[in-house]
Amino acid sequence: MNADSFLNKIKGTSGICLLLSISLLAACGQSNQPSPQQLSAQTQQQAEKEPKKLKDIENGIEELVKELQGPSAPIGEEEKTEEGQQKDGQQKDGQQKDGQQKDGQQSGTQEEGSQQGGKQGQQGQQGQGQQPPQPKDPWKSVSSIINNLHFQWNEFIPEAIKKGASLKITENFSNSLNYLTTTAAAKDQNRTLLAANGLYGCIPDLYSLFRTKMSPEIKRMHYLVRNVILTSEAGDWTQTDKDMSSLKASWSVAKGSLGKEQEKDQDKLDMSFTELEKVVKAKNQQLTSIKGKVALSNIQAVEKSYEKESGNSGGGGGEGG
Repeated sequence: MNADSFLNKIKGTSGICLLLSISLLAACGQSNQPSPQQLSAQTQQQAEKEPKKLKDIENGIEELVKELQGPSAPIGEEEKTEEGQQKDGQQKDGQQKDGQQKDGQQSGTQEEGSQQGGKQGQQGQQGQGQQPPQPKDPWKSVSSIINNLHFQWNEFIPEAIKKGASLKITENFSNSLNYLTTTAAAKDQNRTLLAANGLYGCIPDLYSLFRTKMSPEIKRMHYLVRNVILTSEAGDWTQTDKDMSSLKASWSVAKGSLGKEQEKDQDKLDMSFTELEKVVKAKNQQLTSIKGKVALSNIQAVEKSYEKESGNSGGGGGEGG
């Protein structure tokens, strides 16, 4: 076999593996979307709150994405407060160090020059001996989060089946979780993020089992926007275009389900999706990442408004029956 034939065989094998990976990742995210009539019928029924077990699974996936520094909405107010406290602590430490340095300078002026030279030499040797702090290894946390997801999914399956989950829905999630687990073992950040978001793509179908006031399409838009960012970073603009088209279709369905409380966020979502589509068409990866995060922030605002509304109204069946 000559060199050209060998290279062509490798390329062919890589192409098949890539197609299989994309097919598996798309299994959840490209599920059949409900019609506006189905959504209208759902909202006419008594709304119920999503079960805590499902919310915990969703939060676990989000935690995994953040651990790998993947695209997510900006930090919330609670995290900002914690960050502010850390900065205040750093400032106080800095002030204390400044005071100590000043005290050291004053005492130093009273000592002989030879003593100062000796101390400086000792400090220089100590400085050379100190090693910089080791960077945090995110993969330990990733492994722990994924293991926890397996247990959480095992706890939630009976409830999902009780609510009428089809075999396709449960198998999609199980297969995506298994794929995420094996992918993370290779410690490839980009592939693991895509696999994690592929698992998140199963979340809308699980939410559709419950009569929540918020349309499951809001969750699907969350998945699609993040996939637009990730596939653009991977240079897979063909998939990015497909995700952008799916996002527009999902938004057209979800838009009709928004209530008065979400009206102020509707225009912002419209504009952010329009801006995102422009930079995707231009194949500008940097702007796609920025505009995508803006869209994620707007989607998060809609989700928060529903959570606030549900909290004010007292909510319903947390565990679903």
